[in-house]
Amino acid sequence: AIMCSVLLTAKLLNREADGLTSLFLSVLIMALFNPFIILNTGFILSVLSVLGILLYSKKFTSLFSKCLPSVMANAAAVCISAQLLVVPALIIFYEEVNPYALISNLLVFIFASLLVISGMIFTVLSFLPFIGALLKFSVSFSADAIIAVCRYISYLPFSDIKAEGISPLFMILWIYSASR
Repeated sequence: AIMCSVLLTAKLLNREADGLTSLFLSVLIMALFNPFIILNTGFILSVLSVLGILLYSKKFTSLFSKCLPSVMANAAAVCISAQLLVVPALIIFYEEVNPYALISNLLVFIFASLLVISGMIFTVLSFLPFIGALLKFSVSFSADAIIAVCRYISYLPFSDIKAEGISPLFMILWIYSASR
């Protein structure tokens, strides 16, 4: 929400909206209100995820657009871009990695998109009995599907691979090679 506010403010001031600047300004604003947020693992992973999307999604979208429909190319590009910076952080924080993360993220992305769209429409039209009930079903179905995907993936063999002792140099090379 803060990043969207920063982007909208830039538009209102007739300034060019830049994703990286907006992300860093959002981080700065949140850290000013709560300096300890920069130590929160969820916050760090969220920032790295958005940073990965901002840095790499265009490159992957153009690559995947050659062989996939536009919607699928964009979804795959966003998921892979986010994972590029999140995986090294997960290894640092938890010393394990889930090899199915990309697949599960792509599946969850589909249902999360439906959930967000249905939820927004439900908020506006929930007073209409039939439409409200239909949208409530869509929201409930999407949430249940996300939970089912996550549970199923977590029970697959080798869903958590230990990644102890991987050097920070390897992770720097991982990120550097992705930017090429």
